[in-house]
Amino acid sequence: MSLHVIRSTEELIQLRDCWGDLYKKSSSATVFQSYEYNLSAWNFIKIHDKAENLYIVIDKDQSGALNLILPCYIDERGYLRFINDLHTDFCDCLISDNSTSIHHLMEDLFELIQKERKITFLYFDNLRGGSPLIPYFKVFGNNTMIFSQTEHTSLHLQKGKSYPESFSHLKSKERAKLKKILRDAPPMNLKHFKSSEQAFPEEVLQLLWKEITDRGLRSRSYLNPDFFNFTRDMYQNGLLEIILLHDPETDNPAAAAYFYVSSEQNFWMQWVILCADKRLNLPLDILCCNEFSKVNEGILDFGRGGYFYKVHNFKPEIKPLYRLLLSKNLRGNLYILYRVMIAHLRKTYNKYHE
Repeated sequence: MSLHVIRSTEELIQLRDCWGDLYKKSSSATVFQSYEYNLSAWNFIKIHDKAENLYIVIDKDQSGALNLILPCYIDERGYLRFINDLHTDFCDCLISDNSTSIHHLMEDLFELIQKERKITFLYFDNLRGGSPLIPYFKVFGNNTMIFSQTEHTSLHLQKGKSYPESFSHLKSKERAKLKKILRDAPPMNLKHFKSSEQAFPEEVLQLLWKEITDRGLRSRSYLNPDFFNFTRDMYQNGLLEIILLHDPETDNPAAAAYFYVSSEQNFWMQWVILCADKRLNLPLDILCCNEFSKVNEGILDFGRGGYFYKVHNFKPEIKPLYRLLLSKNLRGNLYILYRVMIAHLRKTYNKYHE
């Protein structure tokens, strides 16, 4: 077994270059598997709980290049989790496309985790269907529970097209409805911020965050100063772009959408959306489609959560995200059954109380 566990921030920092090389070699990677994201996300996690332990598993090939990265930490309960899974829409390990033996790699990884005494429970959230962790850990752990907790949705954008007119998958009456929503929305000016072109719009965003929390549209526990600083780090690292809508009369910010953008500029994932006026939710999404279609053809992903107003109006492609739970003891197995039952009951309740 050539696996090694990174347990300190200092060791993590030393991985910068080789992590970046593996990130470029993995066709399935998203910004959430990048070095910059995980370093900033780990620094964000450490602020809130000093008891948590870094646990990043790496594997190197015969040339010394990284072949695998599992970016995790052990929380105070002994749960092995992906770094900042609360805000990470697509959690996964990072594997080179040139890896020749996924089976042996996953088997060694599973055995390593099983031998770690500090780990009592595996809590892998927000896994996409293509993650190798799902089938292999399902087989290796005979008491593994895997279920779909949520989903993500996406649209295909064509370069140079105008939306909503160019949503060819929609019926004409559905496109007409979106046109009316856009036409009836309050007039707004759009500003597109990129770190390569503009500094982080800190003062403007602070005003918007304050207005939204003051009005109770988002909780202060979610839009807190630490999270704000985290988003600033992401922007300054070039992983995040921001689209802002301003009132043309007062120039006050009215809405913002934070997007993770691929280096190829062909994948845009909506991460955080903030609207001081709920009437701007759909218009903001439509304007974002138009803005990114100017750049390239690609996929606009609305991120985690099948929000009804987006699914109902845009008819996007829907794909599940999975939660993998595995315990090393009886108490944990009973907890898994409890969590699955609660998740099912919650969805059943919501179905009949919408």
